[in-house]
Amino acid sequence: MVLMLIAFVLLGCVSVYDVSAVKVMELDRYTCLSTKIHKLNEYSTVHIKWGGQKLPFYCKMYFVGRSTDYELNRYRICVEVLEYNIFDCDFKLKYFIGYNIIPSKVYRCHNGYPPKFCSNEDEFLDIEFDVDSHSSSSVTLKVTASLTYDDGDLVGMTAKYVGGGIGGIVCIVIVLILLYLIYRRRHPQNNPGLLMQNIQGVNPPRPSTTVVQHTTTIPT
Repeated sequence: MVLMLIAFVLLGCVSVYDVSAVKVMELDRYTCLSTKIHKLNEYSTVHIKWGGQKLPFYCKMYFVGRSTDYELNRYRICVEVLEYNIFDCDFKLKYFIGYNIIPSKVYRCHNGYPPKFCSNEDEFLDIEFDVDSHSSSSVTLKVTASLTYDDGDLVGMTAKYVGGGIGGIVCIVIVLILLYLIYRRRHPQNNPGLLMQNIQGVNPPRPSTTVVQHTTTIPT
């Protein structure tokens, strides 16, 4: 039981520092028609998956780098291709930077494996899928945000690291206490009361000696 508690404590400590988040977007008519702007920071990742289905006209996704904790932080958005199996040339993958209506990059069936592509600092990166018919093709993209300028909020950073350090110390103390309880359970002879009993058993106390005065009368 105590070992299970230790395991839960350790998992809790790990979760404190696990701040990364991965979101998977399966392309369909609903995700294509959404005008939501996806705000990413250095801890977030979006995977875009397309399995060959026909998509609505103007299937476009919008990304920008933003931090809720440090508003002055600056990012650039990057997109990497994890899977690019194109068997039908009725397909276009387009990248847009900023508010441009002309794509910065366009990839088709014969353009080869698309390399990593990044926006400029603090600019939008839009990704458009142009697919007119169903096929057996498939594409998986990975979208991330790279930090280019740190706000340098010393107070916030100090609080963050101090809080993390305190949390780590608390976890270590809890684990040490649990280990001590295990040790006490497996070694009960270390109990002070039992230890005194053992000492008394080895060296039993000597019986007290009563001195009786004896008076002898000398005949006169």
